[in-house]
Amino acid sequence: MKHTTAPKRQTKGTLMAEKVSSNLPVAITSLAITAADAAGTMEKMREASPDGFTMLNLDKIPFATADNYTWNVPTEEGPDPRRYLDVIIVHQHPARQRYSGTYDANTQTPPICVSYVGIRGRREPGGICAKCPYNRVSPDAECRPYRWLYLLFPESQFPTWLSLPRTSLSNKLANGIRRYLVGLAKGGRNKVKGGLWPWEVVTRIGLAKRERGIGMVATFVEGERLPEAMAAAVQKYVQDFRASLTFPTVNTLERDPVALFHDDFGPEPDDDDLLYGDGDSVS
Repeated sequence: MKHTTAPKRQTKGTLMAEKVSSNLPVAITSLAITAADAAGTMEKMREASPDGFTMLNLDKIPFATADNYTWNVPTEEGPDPRRYLDVIIVHQHPARQRYSGTYDANTQTPPICVSYVGIRGRREPGGICAKCPYNRVSPDAECRPYRWLYLLFPESQFPTWLSLPRTSLSNKLANGIRRYLVGLAKGGRNKVKGGLWPWEVVTRIGLAKRERGIGMVATFVEGERLPEAMAAAVQKYVQDFRASLTFPTVNTLERDPVALFHDDFGPEPDDDDLLYGDGDSVS
């Protein structure tokens, strides 16, 4: 006869502790980059490719659709569904893309204008983003801001590319990317003197429903700091990666219409609270 054990009675405090514990990133004990010459490989890829070592050389995690709490991480065996991304953010920067017309998944076209760091656009109309007439906040805006993240998984030699849509950039998001990065710069949850770089900690990226409209937003939770030796290795890796990273040319965009994905993130609210840093301001 099978014997069963009655479940323990869970108090409100116990449930809260379990909820907090389950939301923390797992500790990283080893990194694949320490066992390979990732910097040398990136340099060879930069020299071999006509456009250099761009984000198009990296795997890309698609942003979640409405009511989907799962990230599909690309692997050699196919997409690996994960509830959270426990990663090291080795680089991040704003970007802008302007498209003409409404989104059509069956007829994807290259962006009319692209700004890889959110400061100056290439193609039409080009020029300074802060002075551009298309740089505005509205549900039907042709030019939309993003923040591109380069995420290092412990088992990977190269970062994986994740593009955050405008709906994940709002200042009102308590666990959003802007508040998270500013919080790290101020010392993180342990108030580290001098502040923290994103690559010094493990970050857990999750998904939550938008408060307004349909779709999801990315959430960010700070984990433990990396051990000193591991942090030193990651710092060198970050320097090598940033030195090797380049961006596609206009010819690449014309040659590969889906080089930069025109994703449909659903109707967007006319948020007055959105402020974008690093030259990505709304005029």
